[in-house]
Amino acid sequence: MMRVDVPHRSLLALIAVAGLLAPAASAQLCQDPSDTFWKNDVLDDVVIGVPPEASVAIALCSTEAAGTYFQLPPGSAPQSLKQVSVGFAHTGGETNHAALMSIEIYEGAVGFNPGGVITMGTKIFDLRADENLSMMVMSTGITSYDLTPFNVVVEDDFVVAFRMTANLSFPGCPGAIPGNPANFLTDSATSCTPGLNVFDEKFTGWVDPADWQYSPGLTICPQFFGGNFTIRACTEDAGVWTDLGNGLAGSTGVPDLEGSGPLTEGTFNPLVLSNTVPLRSTFLVAGFSAINAPLKGGILVPAPDLLVAGIPTDATGGWTLASAWPPGVPSGFLIYWQVWIPDAAGPVGFAASNGVSSQAP
Repeated sequence: MMRVDVPHRSLLALIAVAGLLAPAASAQLCQDPSDTFWKNDVLDDVVIGVPPEASVAIALCSTEAAGTYFQLPPGSAPQSLKQVSVGFAHTGGETNHAALMSIEIYEGAVGFNPGGVITMGTKIFDLRADENLSMMVMSTGITSYDLTPFNVVVEDDFVVAFRMTANLSFPGCPGAIPGNPANFLTDSATSCTPGLNVFDEKFTGWVDPADWQYSPGLTICPQFFGGNFTIRACTEDAGVWTDLGNGLAGSTGVPDLEGSGPLTEGTFNPLVLSNTVPLRSTFLVAGFSAINAPLKGGILVPAPDLLVAGIPTDATGGWTLASAWPPGVPSGFLIYWQVWIPDAAGPVGFAASNGVSSQAP
């Protein structure tokens, strides 16, 4: 798909004219002090090295993963994941050890099965598989990673997991004993709380280290490591995209318009048109209200506050528009979108996509 920025530059001008201004905020532990800070461990928010009450999960090998399960309170807005963090440390306090990790995000309730394999939600993001990137951590305590470029949004309970792709100082998997002394940091050597942590064991799959029986009657926690993984996240309420219907069929059926992304400052929020006539100029209509007015045998959903003509579809009959969401957009701000396409198969020579709305968090 091609990328066209001109229509969004017009929208930015429209937004600026509307005088939508908001003060900037300074970052603290999260990128913004208004972000929600998530953690299940009981260590201080700022962790350096190995605190006296903490421990290192030396039994985890390269290719294995540690995760923490977070539950959204009922009625919560969708959450945009802005930052995730993980603790990595050395049992002797040495700070010169490194590891490469992938970040994995799972959405949906975790089905815990005491003593056995658990059921994870749907994996919606994988830093290595999706972006061909890795996160480097050092054995100094907590390391954070900025997720804002990837538009990761969860609408349900979620798991933040880190998969150790390479423990650079201690490669391979020597077994739980003696283990790898530079490894994931936990908040205790003995306290094991079920239903909070997940562990992708190399030969078994995802389990709860608090009660998974690696041998009859023997659980990995506290036999090999204890505590909660020091895995944290920062989120903010994400914007909401809504499909409003009212498309008008043409020669390929009803064209499809879909928006995605958190609608937060600096993020990219793609607007994707598909299932329409290839190599055809289209008309993007955007407005600050919905009028649902009859037009060309169909329904014009947005008020025509902005009309951008001449956006061409590609050989597959679609396009993608994306630009950085501007600063200063107030919470609840709504924009309505629809695309109209000349198409002789339409009732009056046009087809139209469904309408969509985007509401800033």
